[in-house]
Amino acid sequence: MPLFLKENIERERLPHIHPRKQDNAHKLIHSLYQTPVVTANQISKKLDIRHNTATALINDFIKMNVLKEITGNKRNRLYFFEPYVKIFME
Repeated sequence: MPLFLKENIERERLPHIHPRKQDNAHKLIHSLYQTPVVTANQISKKLDIRHNTATALINDFIKMNVLKEITGNKRNRLYFFEPYVKIFME
């Protein structure tokens, strides 16, 4: 994993998340390096949080340009860790 991406996300983007969400945000970002394409249900199970909490975290990550929704559906949405995936596409 390129260090510049990890440092940018952990030092520049994650601090903007509400302090109460910080622990889950760090767990999610570390999980995304292993599984860069996820659903809200997967995040909920992996982090042992409620579905609405996972969705709120996803929305925070979308606002920070960390996750991007790729299905266009209202249900069963897939999200991918765009900055990380782009590294492998270049």
